[in-house]
Amino acid sequence: MRRAMGVIGIAAFCLPCLMAQEAPKTCRPTTAIDSQERHTMKHRPSGPANGTQSTVPDMLAWGFPANIDSKATRSSQEAIDNKETQVFTLTGNLWRIGLEGNDCDIHMELSDVSGDKASQRVIAEIPQENEQARTQVLDLLGAADRQKILNEQPDEKGNYRFINLTHQVEIRVTGYAFYDATHYSRNWKASKGGNCHFTPEEVHQRGNSHGTCAVGTLWELHPVWSVQKP
Repeated sequence: MRRAMGVIGIAAFCLPCLMAQEAPKTCRPTTAIDSQERHTMKHRPSGPANGTQSTVPDMLAWGFPANIDSKATRSSQEAIDNKETQVFTLTGNLWRIGLEGNDCDIHMELSDVSGDKASQRVIAEIPQENEQARTQVLDLLGAADRQKILNEQPDEKGNYRFINLTHQVEIRVTGYAFYDATHYSRNWKASKGGNCHFTPEEVHQRGNSHGTCAVGTLWELHPVWSVQKP
């Protein structure tokens, strides 16, 4: 009887821990899907298993969509550039990962496979509805990093803390190209560079508040539906 009570006590004590270990599944977006910027593009159905092979340097060199200074372009629910109709497969080093509280997407920052922690990166995002891809990327992480993400809890505003990986992980992701126009700065010429101390030209390329200072472009792969080990 005493042993049974001990087991019950342990189970009761660990219940919050068990509940916390489902952070990607239990995330509740602070912004409804229909209210998210360019939501029809970010939540498109999955495409083919493989796309056109690309690299981080390739994506960093992609140009600007036409008429990007237009608010109608930046908020469009349709493709604003031909690249947004195309599927790409990208291999890179994953350095940072986390849940976006506003939409519950898994947000990843990748450098080129030859890059280090200081190299420029691009962003790839997995929507909440694509559970398979979310499981795939979590399975490729080291045990300690995976547990950090699974145990993450939102703050009072619904935001989650991002994880800088202990060791980079080489991954291959497949998804649609997407220009995250929400972060584009129309006033880039007058920019002071913010906390990242960017030049105005760098602000033009990178936008505002788009990942860490290492992220070098507003072009992403989003949505991503496949994450594999190369």
